[in-house]
Parts: sequence; C-alpha cells; structure tokens
Amino acid sequence: MPMLELESIWPINGARPAAPDFFSRLVSFLNANLANQNLRAEFVASMMGVSKSTLNRRLKQCGEPSINKFINEMRLNESKKQLRNGVCVLEVSKMVGFSSHSYFTYCFKKQFGTTPGEFATRYYSVT
Repeated sequence: MPMLELESIWPINGARPAAPDFFSRLVSFLNANLANQNLRAEFVASMMGVSKSTLNRRLKQCGEPSINKFINEMRLNESKKQLRNGVCVLEVSKMVGFSSHSYFTYCFKKQFGTTPGEFATRYYSVT
C-alpha cells in the first residue's frame, strides 16, 4: 500500500508538529497499519510509547482533532487514491481497514460529499 506523504496530511492551516520526528514515526506507523481494522487510539498510543491523552495532545498541537479522526482521515485519503487507481470499492474498503462496507460508504460520503462508487465513476468519466 502506498504511503501518504507528510506534506499531504498536515492541516490546511499550515501548522507543523511540535515534534516532527514523533509525527513522522506516527504517520509511518499508521501507513503500515491502515488495513488493521483494530487500529484504535489505545493501540497506537502504546506502540508510540505515550499515553492516549499525550498522543491526542500532540495531534492537537498539529491541528488535528483526535487520533481516531486522524486515522479515519488517513484511511479515507488512501481510499480516494486507491479508487483513482481503479481498485473496486469493496476491495478498497477492506484495504484501508473498514470492516463494514456501508460504514465506509457513509464516512466517504461525509468526508468528500459523494459515495465511493460515484467518485470512481466520475473520476473515470473525466480522465
């Protein structure tokens, strides 16, 4: 699975993490584990060697609301890339760690304003 680049996931307001090494390690860890359906705040915090509250505090310094929302955003951004690469919607939802296809569709539509199927269809009709 391709890794997201740090520049593409920093908040729009241009905030930079207080500890770039920590943020780089976090992004690398999340990229390597996006397909894990059990990727949750407690697990990530323990793997990063910090408490859940410390992890959320560091993310807040970067302009991110919480680790769970950050994971979800990473998953949805990766799903968008995979849909552009022609991977089918059901396969994409599994690749990025959603256990429920309907919940994936709900989150995708909430984030991007269109369903994954509509996005893929629109993308291929434009290119």
